[in-house]
Amino acid sequence: MFAPIDDHDDPRCSTADEELDDIPNPRARLNQMAQHNQMTQHNQMAQLNQAVRFDAMERKRQEYIKELIVTEEAYIVDMQLVHEVFEKPLLASMVLTVDEVEKIFINWRDIIACNDNFLRTLRIRRDNSESGIVRMIGDILCESIPRMSAYVRFCSCQITAAVYLQRLTESMPAFVEVAQRCQQDPRTKGMPLSSFLIKPMQRITKYPLIIGKILEYTHPGHPDRQYLQEALAKAEEFCTQVNEGVREKENSDRLEWLQSHVACDGLEEQIVFNSLTNSLGPRKLIHFGILHKAKSGKELVGFLTNDFLLFAQPMKSIPSGQQFSFERNEHQKFKLYRRPIFLQALVLFNETEMNGSMSATSNGGSDSSTEHSRTLKLSDSKKAITLLAPSVSECSLWVRRITEARRQFAENEKCRLLRQRSIRRRPPKGLLRIVVEEAEDLVSINKGKCNAFCKVSMGSQEEQTIVVSGTDCPLWNTSMQFQVKDLHEDTLCITIFDKGYFSPDEFLGRAEVRVVDIVRDSTDACGPITKRIRLREVDRGDVVLKLDLRLFGSK
Repeated sequence: MFAPIDDHDDPRCSTADEELDDIPNPRARLNQMAQHNQMTQHNQMAQLNQAVRFDAMERKRQEYIKELIVTEEAYIVDMQLVHEVFEKPLLASMVLTVDEVEKIFINWRDIIACNDNFLRTLRIRRDNSESGIVRMIGDILCESIPRMSAYVRFCSCQITAAVYLQRLTESMPAFVEVAQRCQQDPRTKGMPLSSFLIKPMQRITKYPLIIGKILEYTHPGHPDRQYLQEALAKAEEFCTQVNEGVREKENSDRLEWLQSHVACDGLEEQIVFNSLTNSLGPRKLIHFGILHKAKSGKELVGFLTNDFLLFAQPMKSIPSGQQFSFERNEHQKFKLYRRPIFLQALVLFNETEMNGSMSATSNGGSDSSTEHSRTLKLSDSKKAITLLAPSVSECSLWVRRITEARRQFAENEKCRLLRQRSIRRRPPKGLLRIVVEEAEDLVSINKGKCNAFCKVSMGSQEEQTIVVSGTDCPLWNTSMQFQVKDLHEDTLCITIFDKGYFSPDEFLGRAEVRVVDIVRDSTDACGPITKRIRLREVDRGDVVLKLDLRLFGSK
């Protein structure tokens, strides 16, 4: 039984009644009531239409997220098919050498590894989403796009590979026979190898289009929108970098020469010369030439790129009086003389003094003055190296090129930091301090011990542990911290890899922890909480984290 309601006791009705009482004409009073009801119905319909519109937007958003995942799965199937149906049989047939097969497929397996990791992150996010509705996708796009540097090398070498493939097809019957036998595999659907080799370039150009569509149907207030805007900018910039690498064929060819002629043994990370730098886009070779150690006279060849300076020692002496040439040294082999010096750590000594000496030399200086004027003094902040250039002008050119490269590096770094600050406009809600303690029961493909390291990210923020070698239960105890922008939507992503120094890193599992779950689990805790998390997309493995969430403005 319901109690009657007296409208006059409801303060929400009194103002309307007073306004209506001021109208003496009963018909006018009825018209006013009708208008009032129409306005109420109009507002209700507007709210309903807005909700329906947002529902329609969200449906389209989810459709494009699904398209991203489904097309990524199909792409990986095609990439693995090429490896199994074409690359492996060609290697087994021995009609081509390993180097000749690599001229066709370049770094195909690196791309498979890169996109396989990307697909795993997408699937884990989808599977962790309630009712299959993916709330956030932009953060893992921001994380994954910068890791696709393998495409720079592949796409920059693709034209050369296509020309080489065509030459083999026209002049080598044994190759044609094997290739046609591969093409008869029903999984190829009759498509020739050349049709598959353009798929990486096609795929990389589709990312901005799909991300743009997801962004288009993400309403302005959605927490994923800022991440998607950043991801779209990263995808478009990456496509520009890939296209730049394709255009600069001479630079690409010379970087490939370095890859095949300079043995870089002893480094903890393999150098892929024809790839993206850490923060400057595609690597560019700026200057090169023969130099000698000032004291010992040891012959070296210096290679200056837009991110480091490398010295290589020839296995056989280069003929005296010759300038260095890539073509003349096609059959020469080199070894790394010392670790490359990154430009941010490179110190160039006595530049003013050297310029003064050059002026003196040009006015008839002594032999000792001339030698001093062609002396190049460098340091990586730990160890100095003094070198002699073949001539004063050559030394002057090295100084100018190194100075300009360092200036450009500093300018790009400044712009990058400004761009990051402009992208991350939202003030942080808190700070998440974590300790990646250990992982247990990891499994690698070769079933042996791992060289394991862990990458942890939240949106564009990323940190990683050191590599712990020779164990399936690595102990890291590495501290990190991340700014939290959205307590309900931010997600901490943990990915473990087996370090591949001369091959792609092997995926050993991934886990995600939502910040909202950390907030919930920390409610009754007096300090940091410890979580053991099962790794996904692998048979077994766990990672142990210590988590301490500090919210700004809270005591």
